[in-house]
Amino acid sequence: MKPIDDYTHYETLEVRPNASFSDIREAYKEILSIYDAESLSTYSLFTPLERKAILAKVETAFQILSDTEKRNTYDKSLIASGRLTPEMLIPDKTRTPVPVFHTDLPKNCHSDKRIKEKINDNQVQILIEKIQSKGIISGQDLKSIRTAAKINLLDIFEASRISVNILEAIEGNFKHQLPAPIYLKGFLKSYAEFLGLMPEKIISGYMEYLSHS
Repeated sequence: MKPIDDYTHYETLEVRPNASFSDIREAYKEILSIYDAESLSTYSLFTPLERKAILAKVETAFQILSDTEKRNTYDKSLIASGRLTPEMLIPDKTRTPVPVFHTDLPKNCHSDKRIKEKINDNQVQILIEKIQSKGIISGQDLKSIRTAAKINLLDIFEASRISVNILEAIEGNFKHQLPAPIYLKGFLKSYAEFLGLMPEKIISGYMEYLSHS
């Protein structure tokens, strides 16, 4: 997994290098709402030190990327180090950015009902109960639930906006392609909630699996 200290400020805020100020501001607000100590949805998922580390990283990223002069200097340093190319900074006026974690995505009621019916299938529920009872849960376990429910990765992407590449890395146990643990926990939480799983069990089980792999 990539250490959090190796993340660029763009990766920290989950925005592209050509993101506009409004994109950056919205991403910043979204991440704060997720990792803030007052967030009930993630309160038990992170230790105080983890929460402090990610919020400090997010704050630094926002302070630099929201200041034109500081951002230009930072971009030049990324280009000089080979982590960025000038082409990546060209604004994409045809794209409507959507943060990785977005709570205001339009809901498709028919799709929601269809997904719930698949998850509530008796055989799927038996599999879910079996896997959630394990102390160690692998990406293959998660994939087996998803495929048993006949849900594809695009369904999860459309609901959570977690990239398919990250979803594939989670299910494939591709440790070196996974984000830093404090980010990974947020992705696992969204994945688990979409499949009607218990986030805390999935997160603890998956992190335990990674620690043994």
